[in-house]
Amino acid sequence: MTEPVHWRHNDFDSAAVGLSMLTITGWRDAECVGGALPQWVRDRSAEGWNHASVRVPPGHVTAIVALEDAGFRCVDSLVTLASDDRGSWEPDPRVGPCHAEDHAAIQALSVGAFELTRYARDPWMPAGAADRVVAAWVYNNLNGRADRTWVARVNGIAVGYLSSLWRPAERTAVIDLIAVDRRCQGMGLGRALTQAMVSHYRDAARQITVGTQAANASALALYQSCGFRVIRFELGFARPLQMASCSEDGTASSERVRETLGRGR
Repeated sequence: MTEPVHWRHNDFDSAAVGLSMLTITGWRDAECVGGALPQWVRDRSAEGWNHASVRVPPGHVTAIVALEDAGFRCVDSLVTLASDDRGSWEPDPRVGPCHAEDHAAIQALSVGAFELTRYARDPWMPAGAADRVVAAWVYNNLNGRADRTWVARVNGIAVGYLSSLWRPAERTAVIDLIAVDRRCQGMGLGRALTQAMVSHYRDAARQITVGTQAANASALALYQSCGFRVIRFELGFARPLQMASCSEDGTASSERVRETLGRGR
């Protein structure tokens, strides 16, 4: 009999966070989830896995009830937006291509910049997990994963960036990571970065997408002002399977993080 709960080992998150993490990717049908999930949790716990997560649309009530009955709790809400509007904006002279000498500044301004993500909001994540995930994510993007990275500069100093992905088979461009130094927010740099990215893919892309948290009101307002519209809303659920210690300082080893490089986020 085919197992009704479909799942995968999340290599990237496991290495960065320091826990063995699973992602439920779906199930055969909603009606069978209630009976399948508790046994699935017991089986994965017995196998030594540490953490499980899943995203479901808010209207999938049967699955949400089953998840909560199985000990999962909602830890974040993800909003996906898309733009078919290519816009027409004047290039902002503060935004340009990323250079190797910008990498250290990009890593530095990413620390603490993603406090609304599930990595930061999940109570079962070790301390500092969000920053470790983002550090590995940024490293990957700057070393070949991203199709392109733009940098915003003030007085010649990198104070913001946007990394994009390109999916040629789908002709879809994705805003993968964007951050602006807190001291420089309110200067229109996030908008300038977003407009530079949209302009770059204007002719090639059928669609441009971005995901952000429902709690991130400023990001939602920014994207919508640049012609993006909401196309999907998902609730993120998580639960511990069993908690195992990370390394002594609570971090994943650098070797484990680097094993994930090139695999994507």
